[in-house]
Amino acid sequence: MFLFKPHNPATHKARLEARFSSSPWGFTLIELLVVVFIISVASAVAVMSIRRSANQQVLQNAQQLAAFLDSVRATARAEKTALLWICGQDGLTVQSALPTSSKPKHIDWQQGRASCEPAKGVIGPEPITKAQMISVYSENTSDSGTMDVAHSVQIGSDGLGPFKLNGQ
Repeated sequence: MFLFKPHNPATHKARLEARFSSSPWGFTLIELLVVVFIISVASAVAVMSIRRSANQQVLQNAQQLAAFLDSVRATARAEKTALLWICGQDGLTVQSALPTSSKPKHIDWQQGRASCEPAKGVIGPEPITKAQMISVYSENTSDSGTMDVAHSVQIGSDGLGPFKLNGQ
């Protein structure tokens, strides 16, 4: 009794030809790659066209302001002078509280336009300051050209720790 069938080269060759012959119902590798490429390009375009929501924009701008104010505090301590920060619709500006010092530095908002309440403040070189609370508002331009305040987030500091979003 044989454990294996005897090898017949003619039937083996016929099986290989049947398996690898071109069939009308299959796809070639190139066709599949082209389809995958088209789908990936279309999904990339769709992802890039999605805009951030106003709530995400105001959160990112509030985080930017918190980091900016911590940087201003560190600079004020290093330079041993008071610094004035100004929050405008187009970004953040820091300058010395004394009119005879270096020129102001400006940073644009990362996401859209925003405003703050209070719109400006002074951070001195003292290691412990009074507690501060700042509201950051995202602004959307309507079709009529007017600014609509959409969302707001508060950041604050207890005077000793860093500025951070409320609730964190």
